[in-house]
Amino acid sequence: PLASVAALALNATIGARAIRVRGIVDGGGELDTRLAMDRRALAIESADARLGPLQLSASGDYTWRGQIEGAFDANADDLSALAPIVAMADASLAGSAGLKGTLRGTIESLRGEGQLTARNVSAYGIAIGPVTARLRLDDSRAHIDGNAPDLEAHVVAAVDTTSPFSFDAAIDLDRSPLPALLSAPQTEQLQAEGTIAAALRARGDLARI
Repeated sequence: PLASVAALALNATIGARAIRVRGIVDGGGELDTRLAMDRRALAIESADARLGPLQLSASGDYTWRGQIEGAFDANADDLSALAPIVAMADASLAGSAGLKGTLRGTIESLRGEGQLTARNVSAYGIAIGPVTARLRLDDSRAHIDGNAPDLEAHVVAAVDTTSPFSFDAAIDLDRSPLPALLSAPQTEQLQAEGTIAAALRARGDLARI
């Protein structure tokens, strides 16, 4: 007898080469994925992609009832190549970073956790050094708790994931070295010494900045 649609199972292996993503990779991207599908869910057994400086591995399930559960591991060995994504000039962002985490829930109510580790970071000419951060996604709001030990800086922020991307941020500096904070080309001529302690608070909409 013929198999019923309800009992249908599908396994697939997908490979893509010479992927182009404007502003990130010009024809050298690669993707390898193994999928399994049955009447319960679509399972991504493994997905490995390389798009220029960005490497991504992921796995997870999407049930036909709308539930998502997955894990990912992303690494960028050249942050300057990703600068166009965040509307920064190429020379304004440097370093490397890795982000590992999990996602669960539904498309309408997605939750997740992640750990960011970055090395040799600089932005707008300021040498930041290593950065670590805990990330949490609750529905449509992302929460960040990060540290930059070389600058003695602690950042706590929350931002909506939908436009206008409303945010609240708190930056605390504790004996932060002035030479590092003034290392950008625009301020390096000030030749300041010493440390600074400060508490900065910001609130607004990223779409209007």
